[in-house]
Amino acid sequence: MAPIFVGWVLAIGLSIKRSKLGLLTSALGGLIISGYLGKQHIDQSGTSACSVNERFDCAAVNLSRYGTLDGHLEFLPSIPLSFLGFAFYAAVLALAIVSLSDDSNQEEKSFEKGGTLIVWFGGLSILLSIYLAYISSVKLNKWCLYCIGMYGFNATIFLSGFLWSRSSQTDKTLFEDSSIKVFTGILVAMTIVSLIASPKGKTTKSTKAPGEATGSWEIEKLSTSMTLDGSEPVYGSPSAPYTVVEFADFQCPHCALTTPEVKKVISRHKGVAKLVYKHYPLSSICNPNISGLFHENACIAAYAADCAQEQGKFWDMTKLIFKNQDYLSERDLEFIAQQIKLDLDSYQTCLQKSEIKEGIESDIKAADGIGVEGTPALFLHDGDVWWKVLEQAEGLEATLIMLSEGKTPPGAKKKEAPSVPKPTESEKPAEN
Repeated sequence: MAPIFVGWVLAIGLSIKRSKLGLLTSALGGLIISGYLGKQHIDQSGTSACSVNERFDCAAVNLSRYGTLDGHLEFLPSIPLSFLGFAFYAAVLALAIVSLSDDSNQEEKSFEKGGTLIVWFGGLSILLSIYLAYISSVKLNKWCLYCIGMYGFNATIFLSGFLWSRSSQTDKTLFEDSSIKVFTGILVAMTIVSLIASPKGKTTKSTKAPGEATGSWEIEKLSTSMTLDGSEPVYGSPSAPYTVVEFADFQCPHCALTTPEVKKVISRHKGVAKLVYKHYPLSSICNPNISGLFHENACIAAYAADCAQEQGKFWDMTKLIFKNQDYLSERDLEFIAQQIKLDLDSYQTCLQKSEIKEGIESDIKAADGIGVEGTPALFLHDGDVWWKVLEQAEGLEATLIMLSEGKTPPGAKKKEAPSVPKPTESEKPAEN
């Protein structure tokens, strides 16, 4: 945060001395930060230079469902907020540059109302900063230090605009001034680019609190099915009447956020459902559906997890794998194996077994059969019917609450729901 703090101080000092220079500095600072966070969305990187601990984790905040527009208002497009921030700062920077250039040529004062324009948009950016700070504090309980950096630059942009507007001496209206043409032109153009460049994918949109089954959520009854061979890792009570199957990729940042939440849901509904994990690595190394390496360490991470499964430590291994998504080379995975106290000789021998690779291939075929399009993907099975859970952990929780009340999932045509035993406090999730 030290460079960002220096940037704030520099922007404030320049704003007081010459508002447009302060504006340029503030916009440049915001542009750099939003560009970094935008790149994280493009790369889908689950780690960040400011991912300090559980409380301060930029990746967790930036890649959460609140990191895109439709995470706040579901009818809006799925554009990362960092992309829109980049568009805003680019427009401010462009206005600052052309207005400074205009100052050096006193023939025409055509950007005198720029300060007023910046006051309005800077004020809106501050209100948005307050709202996003609320989301971080209340909804996510996590903070993004780089986002806080942008909040500060939003404030210095407003300050620069205010000081600029005070020095303006023109009778022109805002719409007669060239400022609005430059600013809105760049803003609209960059927003269109953001829409085109936005990563494709679905975002969880439910806002229900844990334990609440009110409102609507999506769960789709399927005409397809898959076979579970019994070798899959299980989390929860093996005797639970419902089975939740998760397909995930160890380098997928959304999986790193979703899988722990799904495990918490299963723990809260111990007698209702168990979790079964299946692999779907997004890499051409082991997945023929993927073109290019993409997540180049996802396959070896899947092999390592299944070898940990042989020693009864699949969930211990995967917990650390998800926390270290940028460090999954063979050597890194061996280090993780040491941390969870695997027998390293058995672990290394296991990695050479053809059965391990065949197991991953089997999972991918199962994914193809049931229509997996990306990760994470959640499915629910009652022994007869399969459903696809479209809202991940939150949709799963709402569904399990309903099942515990003896109701069938939406879309089901069964006359009666399977009998669901009430969970007991003594029943602990099985991790094998």
